[in-house]
Parts: sequence; C-alpha cells; structure tokens
Amino acid sequence: METAQYFDVLIIGAGMIGSAAARHLTSISPDLKICLVGPKERKGIRGRHGIYGSYYDEGRVIRSLDAGPMWTELGRRSITRFKELEQKTGKYYLKIGHRTLYKKELHTASDVDDWFQNQRDKSALKPLEQILMSLIKGVKPVSIHGENCILTYTPSLLPYCDMVTSSLGVAIGGNGVGAKVADEVGRMAAKMVFAGHWNHDLPHDKFRVRLKKKPKVNAKL
Repeated sequence: METAQYFDVLIIGAGMIGSAAARHLTSISPDLKICLVGPKERKGIRGRHGIYGSYYDEGRVIRSLDAGPMWTELGRRSITRFKELEQKTGKYYLKIGHRTLYKKELHTASDVDDWFQNQRDKSALKPLEQILMSLIKGVKPVSIHGENCILTYTPSLLPYCDMVTSSLGVAIGGNGVGAKVADEVGRMAAKMVFAGHWNHDLPHDKFRVRLKKKPKVNAKL
C-alpha cells in the first residue's frame, strides 16, 4: 500500500515557467515541499503525442529590446540570471525563427499533434537559412536543422500571472517570447503563490487573468 504524500505547493506544468517557479520557490523557502507535475524532458519532439513544448532547441539569439516596455523588462531580468543556468558543451548554436512570416492557426489538439509530428512547415527552412547566412557572413555551419513550434497569445498580449482563488494561482502565456522571459515570470509566480497575493514590483494590472464571460441563457418554462 502506497503512503500518501503531502506538499505545500503543487505546480502543474513542468515547462520553462513552471520549472522556474519551482526553482525560485525553493530559494524563497528551502523547507517548502514542492511537487512539480509534468512529463519528463525528452530530446526532440518526435514520438510525443498530446504534450509539446516549443523550446526543444539548443540555442537562441537573445535580444534585450522587445515590442513593449513590459516585455523588455521581463526579458532583461531573466537574461541576467541565464549565467546561473548555462551548461558548457563546447558547441555553438544559432537560431532564427520566422514569427509571422509563415502563419497557420491551429484550433484543436489533433491539429497541434499533426503540426508537430509531420513537420508541415518545411518550406520555411531554406528561406530562413538564406536570411541567417546573409546576416552572419562567413559562417560555415556543421549542420542545419528545422523544427516546428507554436505560439499562444493572451488577449492582453502579456503573460497571465494572477491568483484565481486564495490558494490557486496561474502563470501562463508566452506570447511568442516565453523562453526569454520565463525565469522572471516564474519568479513572479513563486513570490505571488508564497505570499498568497500579488508580491512583485511590476504592476499587477498588467498581468491579471482575463476570464471569458459565460453567455447568458434565457430559460423558458
């Protein structure tokens, strides 16, 4: 018979934001019992069905400035802590993404599964390779690899980080730059959950959850 385990904090989602939140919670209070729920990390996305991450790549070109001041500040704070997480491999990677140059909307879980498994955006690889080679002269890559990803956007075009109830918080919504800002959003979520309320120097209103209103139903007898 299995013995029941009890935790102080349960984090559902072991992606970049969830993992960052768990890491920062242990720094805030080392005695906290934290459970991080999510699939084990795998190399690549082939063979994965139902759960995907758009961060299965080895390197990114990081920029400090972004589309808005809030994204810039979140990115700046995260980048300053990247040194703590770097692993020296002896290899150098460059990445370029096409953002909205190649655009397709996905509406169902099966659409997402098909998009990742079948790599339906191969047509983007050659043009992106040409752009990269034109920007960085003289580079002779050992190999070139392309992979699909998806972007999710919130209505506010900023991450959601908010307490939904007194004991339930959410931290979601990368809006296309989640990898760069995840550490600061995770820290934001960790401080909020530990305090039970907003506990960050950036304005709470920018990160409030916007819930969809339920349609009114007129009941007729």
